[in-house]
Amino acid sequence: MRKVAMNEVCRNEIVDDEVAMMLPGLSGLIKNAIALNLADEMGHGIIRNQHSYWLRQQLSDNDEVETGSFLKYRRTRAWYLNIPSNVFNALLLRPGYRWAAFGYFLITESWVAPHFEKLIQGFERVGYSRQLKYFTAHEKLDRLHGEELLEALDYQLPKLTEREVTLIEWGAGLAIEAGVQYFDHFLAELRAVEVPGDE
Repeated sequence: MRKVAMNEVCRNEIVDDEVAMMLPGLSGLIKNAIALNLADEMGHGIIRNQHSYWLRQQLSDNDEVETGSFLKYRRTRAWYLNIPSNVFNALLLRPGYRWAAFGYFLITESWVAPHFEKLIQGFERVGYSRQLKYFTAHEKLDRLHGEELLEALDYQLPKLTEREVTLIEWGAGLAIEAGVQYFDHFLAELRAVEVPGDE
């Protein structure tokens, strides 16, 4: 569960930057939904409510920061941990793919609540964490954000063109494939772990 938590931090510590990068070029309700998401990520101007602050608190409460184990892990993490971020950032950095980036984010944001619900159960079961605020908050917030993104898509004005919809669908497909690739590699790594007394 420590490795799961550190993987989540590596992936999520830059989400606020990624959400900010989505804003240029969008318009209408979709831009509003992304901006609301960014406002939540940034704690509505209160540093102690910034989501990256909560992640650091998660590590600090489990001595990952003080011992330097997280920084070492981040430098030596498995290559496949970068798949979701690399694919998303490849879309974010190409203005012509802004709608594909939206499709990517729509999928990943919609996955957060059920994913974090399972993580929280796992953390509590093994007694790993004294600080679950990042995960418990996102379990609730991202359920709402996912709904906001879908609603914005439904009521977007001006209406999306066929090409924009095609890009959104393509980005959504990339998110699914990147997620599957990441979790398949991680599952294989976990299955290869030898547990003492487990012959």
